[in-house]
Amino acid sequence: MKFYPALTYLLIPFAILLGLMNLLSLAFVFVNPSVLILVFGLTCFVLHTFSSLRFLKQVVKGGQILTTKFKDWIKVNAIASFLLCFLFFYDAIYALSANNVALTKIIKENVLQQPGIPKEYTLDFFLSMFNVIYVVFLLIGIIGIVQITMTFRLLKRHYTITE
Repeated sequence: MKFYPALTYLLIPFAILLGLMNLLSLAFVFVNPSVLILVFGLTCFVLHTFSSLRFLKQVVKGGQILTTKFKDWIKVNAIASFLLCFLFFYDAIYALSANNVALTKIIKENVLQQPGIPKEYTLDFFLSMFNVIYVVFLLIGIIGIVQITMTFRLLKRHYTITE
């Protein structure tokens, strides 16, 4: 379990970034309620990341007793975070392995037709930008899935019944 602290600390910058994105996407919930599912998943990911950091410091390294309430809090957020990380992983693998014909069509029809876009922002720029985003999603997915799996193993090991 030497990798657990490293993975937990690696997730913190991603959690901060996704938390900020989550705050910005709250405005879209009123326009499109289906965004609420994404907001819920991102919230659970952020909560899981900081809960697992607290779990690491207080229980794994600190030797404190894990309460039932805190264990349940970690598990619920971990399940929702696992689903989000799996979706990130799956979408990134699909997007990075697929041809860019559909993405190219969407960029040409929607993005490049917008008024006021500088000439430097070409189709290749947007394609490379989306590829970078998909690589970041792939990293979040892999690190998140492994860290959440390790969290469940550590929860089993360090759990004692308390109220």
